[in-house]
Amino acid sequence: MTLDVMQRLPLEAAVLTDWLAAGCAADAAPIKGVVALLPAAQAHHVPLLQQLCRQAGVCLLGGIFPRLIDGDQLVEDGAWLLGLPQVPAGFLLPTIADDPQQGGDALARAAEQAMTALAAASQATCSTLLLIFDGQLARIGSLVEQAYLQLDGRLRLLGINAGSDTFAPVPCLFDTERFTGGGVVGLLLPDSVRGGLSLQPATINDLYTVT
Repeated sequence: MTLDVMQRLPLEAAVLTDWLAAGCAADAAPIKGVVALLPAAQAHHVPLLQQLCRQAGVCLLGGIFPRLIDGDQLVEDGAWLLGLPQVPAGFLLPTIADDPQQGGDALARAAEQAMTALAAASQATCSTLLLIFDGQLARIGSLVEQAYLQLDGRLRLLGINAGSDTFAPVPCLFDTERFTGGGVVGLLLPDSVRGGLSLQPATINDLYTVT
């Protein structure tokens, strides 16, 4: 199987069990961690995914989103899964202070601990931190700015907000054991997993004068 490539799979016990078994049995780089993105309509499957990952001895991190993007479609079924060939160097902070100074410092400390754990466990190079915030948090931009300053630019930060399009507080972040809201998931991505945000300004082909 191909690692470091996200695959969209149905959230069925047999399919997930086979996928995890094949990944764990891979000769070159067996799966040791999974990043999972689920649509809100499938949030009730999180306990199943947690159970299967625990049984396979695989660490899990992920989030819930209103819908998933697949090509040019928004979908409400299945899950995007990314198998990682090392134990994820990441964290789940179940709560984080709204105050940018306190929250940003806590986020930076969690990232520092993840980097220390990674350095002690492997030779993998990770220069990108993926952040999944509960979208109900206030002042996320300020939290990220403070964390980036505390980290002194050593990590490239990518992020997205999780939650429901009802804007109601719901559990939307999870690891192998917990399913919660109000915090942030962080994951150091190996340099083999490339990600980024491209902003393309719209091209104005026609101008109209409105009087």
